[in-house]
Amino acid sequence: MIASVQPKRPPVISDDLKAFLKDLESGIPITMLVAPAARAVMPDLPCVLGFLRSLGVRAFFPVLPYADITVWVYYRLLTSNPAGPIISSACAGMNRYIARKHPDMAPEPMVYSPLLCAARYLKTYLGLDGAFAFLSPCSQKRFEFNVAGENMIRYNVTIAALSNWLSVNHPDLHKYQPADTGPAAEYADRDIVDFSRGLTVAAFGSISDVLACLLPNLDCTITQGINDAERFFAETAAGRKRPAVFEPYACIGGCANGSGVRGMTRCTQSTPHTGNFLVQNKKAAREAILERFRHFDAALNRGDFYYA
Repeated sequence: MIASVQPKRPPVISDDLKAFLKDLESGIPITMLVAPAARAVMPDLPCVLGFLRSLGVRAFFPVLPYADITVWVYYRLLTSNPAGPIISSACAGMNRYIARKHPDMAPEPMVYSPLLCAARYLKTYLGLDGAFAFLSPCSQKRFEFNVAGENMIRYNVTIAALSNWLSVNHPDLHKYQPADTGPAAEYADRDIVDFSRGLTVAAFGSISDVLACLLPNLDCTITQGINDAERFFAETAAGRKRPAVFEPYACIGGCANGSGVRGMTRCTQSTPHTGNFLVQNKKAAREAILERFRHFDAALNRGDFYYA
């Protein structure tokens, strides 16, 4: 039994788990994208993924390294317009809130979240077909899945709902070969995103912190929670100059405390493996990140990674 199911269980929230399991049973090919929060609250994540693979999931990819693409697009936008302002939030709930309550603040162009960058990259550049699922920390993420009529991701499987399902159905997870996130062998030699070593958000924790490392004089503001964001909106309405980068999150604690994981006990510190070195050595970080961005410049079309 996985240790991530806690005595005080988080409430089951509406998601796509039932449809996901039904379609796996029907033989629909599904690739799963995995949020970093899953590893933080599911100590037996490789065994869980191994079980899902036995049900028919064909490959698992971590979302976090593909945040490098998101940051690359923001960086290029900012270097062409250093004053901004841009909104760099990857929070689907906050982006919907801004569109409804503060449409004058809505970003244009709006860059894909790391999740959508991962899906676009895997579909367009690695040629993965079939459906995509997201092992998700947030019930709101489903609202960003459809892009201009294209269903980029079909299933939002929240971590809490999957953990609850496992606690009710009691599969023997340890009888399955553990799986981990990473490209299948047939894709690894064509994948220019080093899935094992994200250099941006994986190391720094937020889009703004990476951009501030790359552009040291950049004015950035991060807010967490609706009240914090509303204070920011009130201050800008009263004449406060908008920062070049504004990164708001609907939940206090960001995605790591989203509705799909809230109340679950953390089993790991989510300190990224590249974080200590890169954060402490900003010069090395800038050099490594900008070298990766040059690879992206040559291989990727920026227009594929933001809303038209």
